[in-house]
Amino acid sequence: MEWTEARLSIERLDLTDAQKANALELLAVAEGLTGPQEISLNDYDGGLSLHWSRFEVAVYDDHFETYRLDRDTRIEHWPHLPDEPFPPALADELRRAAS
Repeated sequence: MEWTEARLSIERLDLTDAQKANALELLAVAEGLTGPQEISLNDYDGGLSLHWSRFEVAVYDDHFETYRLDRDTRIEHWPHLPDEPFPPALADELRRAAS
C-alpha cells in the first residue's frame, strides 16, 4: 500500500482525534519506508493496526503497541500522546520492519 492510500484510509476512519493524530504521526515517521501491507481496525479494543510482514503497529489514543511475529512473538508498549516527541526506539523498530 502506498503512503497516500494509507493516509486517506486513516483519515476516513471514525477515530478519536488523539488516535488519528498518533496514526498520522506514525505515518510521517515511516514515510519513505515500504508502506504497510494492510490497515485494519480491531473491533474489540478500537486499535488501528498497520501490518507489515511479521510486524504490526497498533495505534491508540495514548500509546502504540508493536508485535514482532518471529520465532518468538514480542509485544512492546510505547506510551505516546499526540504532539509529544516520537519515541526514537519505536522509529528504529519501524525502520527495521518496514525497510
